[in-house]
Amino acid sequence: GVWVHNLVAAVVVFQITGSALVVGLVTAVQFGPQLVLSPWAGALADRGSPARQIIIGRLVQASGSAALALVIWLQGGVSSMSSAAPVVICSAIAGVGTVLGSPALQSMVPLMVRDDEIGTAVTLNSFPMTAARAVGPALGAVALTSLGAAWALAGAAAAGLGFAAFVAAARLGRL
Repeated sequence: GVWVHNLVAAVVVFQITGSALVVGLVTAVQFGPQLVLSPWAGALADRGSPARQIIIGRLVQASGSAALALVIWLQGGVSSMSSAAPVVICSAIAGVGTVLGSPALQSMVPLMVRDDEIGTAVTLNSFPMTAARAVGPALGAVALTSLGAAWALAGAAAAGLGFAAFVAAARLGRL
């Protein structure tokens, strides 16, 4: 969902503004919060409930995508939008959600495996994120061109909600 949102938001904001600078701004507000909030989110995951933090992060991330989809629908499509502000704001919301959940995802690995399995588990844990970076933008492009921006963003929101539901349903013991 994160990478689908990023691709769709970039295309949408370029369609609205024609500005590569604003496209860069959208990516900066989506991923920039990691520069500031990651240490805090990591400490929070260490002191609190990583599973709950992941769920909250994904709900916030999904709300950014869902809100942008709603704005596009309410305005009658991207071609009717006159301002990039909703794209920038919703991308920032999605980015805050991502930074809330990501450190918690990383902190769960040592809690779920034996000490002698940590190296392998950390290696395996990096695969989904790497795959998402490779596949997410492609899925976003397919969804954008076949379904439209609002539906593609709704799909990104659904992915975030689905992941939150999966984590909520998982039996994570002390997590």
